[in-house]
Order: sequence, then C-alpha cells, then structure tokens
Amino acid sequence: MDFQKGNKQKLEELEKGLDKYVPKLKEMGIPLDPEGIIETGSNLFTNGEKMTITKHWWGIDFKMNDALTQAVVKGIKGTGPIATVIVAELAAAGILTGGVATIIGAGIAAVIAVKILQLRKANKGKGVHLPISWPQWATLLAGVSMGPSGVLGAGAAFIHPVGN
Repeated sequence: MDFQKGNKQKLEELEKGLDKYVPKLKEMGIPLDPEGIIETGSNLFTNGEKMTITKHWWGIDFKMNDALTQAVVKGIKGTGPIATVIVAELAAAGILTGGVATIIGAGIAAVIAVKILQLRKANKGKGVHLPISWPQWATLLAGVSMGPSGVLGAGAAFIHPVGN
C-alpha cells in the first residue's frame, strides 16, 4: 500500500470514527466552535513558505505548504525558525502560550527534523500535514517536564507526515 494513501485513509477513518462523539460532547457541555475548527496561518517565513495550524475537535493539524516542506527537506530551513512559528501559531490558535508552548514548539520542530525522509516521501508537490489527536497531544504534554527532547521522544513515535 502506498505510504501516503494509507495514512490519508487512516486520517479519514479517524475523523469519521470520531464524528459520532460530537453530539455527546455537545450534550456534556464541551464547547465546540460551530465548524469544529480554528485555523491560523503564519506569514513569518520567507519565499512563500507557510505553516498553518488547524484546531479541530479531534485534535490539531500542522500543515506545511510545499515551499516549507522543500526547505526543510533540503536543509534550508532549520528547527529554530520552525519552532518559533509553531509557538506563535499555538498561541494564535488559543492552544498554548508561554514556556510550555516554547518546549512543545521546539519538540515538534525536532520531530519534523528527524522525519525528513518521511517528509520527502509524503510530499507530492503540495506539502504535508501532521495530524495529532488530543490523546496524542496529552502524551506530548507529558514529555514537557523533560524539555524539547522529552517532546521529541514522545512525538517521534506517532507524529507522521501525510501528503496534502
């Protein structure tokens, strides 16, 4: 099975499977915005590079356009600028701020850096996205006490790029 196709199918299955819980979540008083998403988009990069963070009711989706994906794969864009944008976007989406956001941002940027081969394979000229469910997000938060390396260790196991 094609790596990208398989992961895209898994994401679609996850979304469909989790959709059945929306009415119960609303009944329990858990606030969900009308469309279930909050999207941010950063213009902090140059050369048309862009990262978007979308907050869904099922989790968070980090989306990198083709220009940014290519810059990372070619070693032009390092983890520092990516971490900075992730921290800014997490705050803009109302997900995290402060020191915890800084550690999470650095850890996720490190995960992106160690997944270069997967980024290259998943990118088909449209960029990639990295979906993270809320239970997976909790695992990342648990790694915060060990710094960015703790987040890297937690995230490397389940954060995988999927083609856009």
